[in-house]
Amino acid sequence: MLNLFKSPSYSGKNVYRYIEQVITKGRRVLIVSPYIDRYYANFILSNSKGRKFYILSSSMEDSAKRLLTKGRFPKDAAYLSTLLVVAEAFLYLSRAYLPFLYLLPVAALSIAAMILLAIRKPMNINLRFPKEFVHAKLYVSESMAVHGSANLTYKGMHKNIEHVEVAYDEGEIKRLENQFWQLWNYS
Repeated sequence: MLNLFKSPSYSGKNVYRYIEQVITKGRRVLIVSPYIDRYYANFILSNSKGRKFYILSSSMEDSAKRLLTKGRFPKDAAYLSTLLVVAEAFLYLSRAYLPFLYLLPVAALSIAAMILLAIRKPMNINLRFPKEFVHAKLYVSESMAVHGSANLTYKGMHKNIEHVEVAYDEGEIKRLENQFWQLWNYS
C-alpha cells in the first residue's frame, strides 16, 4: 500500500489527517474514543454509506449519541416537507383550496413517511458504552490503524497538540484490531 504520510508517528494539531483517512477509506471501521462530539458524529454519519462502524465510547456527548443511534433528519425530507406545507398554505390562502383538498392526505402521508424514515437507527453503526471508563483512543480499518492521545472531537483532532502512531503494517493492524475486539467484548 502507498504510504501517503512519511512518518508512522505524528505530534501536532492536525491528527485529523490520519484519523479521517481511517474513517473515510475503511469498509469496516473500529473506533475507541472516550469522547466523541457532535461534529465527528456528523462526520461518521456523512461517511457511513457502504461502511460498517463499531464504536466504543465512555463519555460521548448526548447530541452525538442521539445522532449515532437515531440518525438525522435528511435534508431532502426537510425540503420536501417544507415545500408541501408551503404549497398547502398557498392553496388555502388563495381560496382555491377546495379543488386541491385531495392533496392534504397525500401531503400528510408523505411527511409522516419521511419522518419515520428519518428517525430510524443507522443499521451500519454499532455502539457500545463500556462498564468502566475506557481512556484508550484507537482507530482501525483494513489498511490503516491509528492510536495515541487524540479523542474523536473537533478540539482533539484540530486544536490540541496530540500524538498518534500510525500503522500500515498488516501484522500491526491485526494486533490493534484484536485489542479493539478484546475491549469490545469486555464492555
